[in-house]
Amino acid sequence: MFRSLMERLRRLGPLFLLVVCAPTLLATVYFGAIASDVYVSESRFIVRSPEKAAGNGLGMLFKATGFARAGDEIYAAHEFIGSRDALATLDRDGAFRRAYSGDAASLIDRFDPLGFDGSREALFRYYLGKVRVRHDTTSSITTLETRAFTPQDAERINRALLEQAEALVNRINNRGRRDLIAYAENEVAVAQRNAGEAAAALAAYRNREGVVDPERQAAPIS
Repeated sequence: MFRSLMERLRRLGPLFLLVVCAPTLLATVYFGAIASDVYVSESRFIVRSPEKAAGNGLGMLFKATGFARAGDEIYAAHEFIGSRDALATLDRDGAFRRAYSGDAASLIDRFDPLGFDGSREALFRYYLGKVRVRHDTTSSITTLETRAFTPQDAERINRALLEQAEALVNRINNRGRRDLIAYAENEVAVAQRNAGEAAAALAAYRNREGVVDPERQAAPIS
């Protein structure tokens, strides 16, 4: 039987062995005996924010015709999750680096296995391969996936990223709320100033012309 198998392999030719058999054998050995177990933590969330008032007539026109900008907070959260700031928070005290450099990861899968490049930039590139964010524009649901070599690390990193993204969105909304209040207070102050100036002008006119009520003493135009 072994001889028959060897004869068949010889008939297939070296190209087939190199292109098909060798990669299949290597993949079998890697995934069966070398590759580490990978755990995926997935969370889904929706970003909601107060409706923003249009600042001018053009903004109201765009809003009425469906051209108002929306979802800024969603994209801000996405960009933050894939940023170096998010990694810096996760790797505080080297927590992220330890999670992906420990014995739970195989020599091939772990970060900087040979100690050649443990820089922050290399860690950031490695981080981008472990985090994935997808947004469904139809349902407005955002899906966050984190991959790690233990279920505890995958869940911890996912939860930490969610908390950071939520804090960012809250800061953006609070700032927008403060800007809106400041704008409204400024409009009220301007209206009060205009009303005061109009009342002063009316009083000056009455004193100058000696009238009590310009409306009643106005002569009709024939």
